[in-house]
Amino acid sequence: MIKKPIDFAYYKEKLREKYSENDPLQEKIEKRYFHSLGVADMNVELVQKYELSIPEDIARFTGLVHDYGKFATIEEYEAIVKEYNLDPNLLNAPFKVLHSTIGAYIAKKELEIDDENIINAIMTHTTGAAKMTPLQEITYLSDWIEINTRTDDVFSEIRKVAMYDYKKAIAMALKRTIAYLTAKNKPIEKNTIKAFNSYEKYLSNGKSKIEKVVNCIDHNLVNDIKVYDVTNYSPYYDYSVVTSADSSRQMNAVAAYLNSDFDINHVEKGEDWTLIDMGDIIVHVFRQDCREKYGLDYIYNSAPILNITEK
Repeated sequence: MIKKPIDFAYYKEKLREKYSENDPLQEKIEKRYFHSLGVADMNVELVQKYELSIPEDIARFTGLVHDYGKFATIEEYEAIVKEYNLDPNLLNAPFKVLHSTIGAYIAKKELEIDDENIINAIMTHTTGAAKMTPLQEITYLSDWIEINTRTDDVFSEIRKVAMYDYKKAIAMALKRTIAYLTAKNKPIEKNTIKAFNSYEKYLSNGKSKIEKVVNCIDHNLVNDIKVYDVTNYSPYYDYSVVTSADSSRQMNAVAAYLNSDFDINHVEKGEDWTLIDMGDIIVHVFRQDCREKYGLDYIYNSAPILNITEK
């Protein structure tokens, strides 16, 4: 358990020891250590700048230990998966991702962290996530923009944006990550895709989420897609998508496609009607011969219809 007040001198020494444990090059240890100090400082700077409701000592501690599992071996990661009964598929992630997704549990165990918010922030600092807490957001962003080691132009550009719109800076970082991995023909983590879909709205020139939803399901799975803008009609969501499928199998495929690329709150499946709750968007998929019977298009007939085409 982390004791208050947090003894940062103690945890800095623990971090140095951990980085040295597997005997990486000293130069590598020093660079990673100064990166960690930089993330700790940037976390606090963002908390202060945006007056976030995160205790500064928690923000600093999370930034300091976010890379605690960086130099662990695959054997250590495998042991942690067994000890905590984690999904073995986590081990299929690129090695550079394991230090966050599984490394969080190394920090939890060895530093006796009992705050799940801290654990989650460590876990997503590499990939991001669709619904990040403020601590997750700033730790993900600080990992990109700390000033000790992130000196290239791409980091400087995002750092400038972070000083006036940190959510836009998160979206930029996610976009850069996806572009880089795509160019290198490397796999993109599912959480990174979901995170970008969630934060893309903060980019002024990004394709909107509703466009991406329509393009995602329009793979000969459905027909007669109608997108109703209900922002002035519903306090709970912004868009209602009504569409039809020829079979229950195709209705299930729509839900599967959306779940692979977006963060889904809830799916309700019936014989004739599947409802997919995406928070700000509700998708209704009817069996072709049942759509008219339920009359949802009639209910929404006074709402504006968006004309969305593939770009």
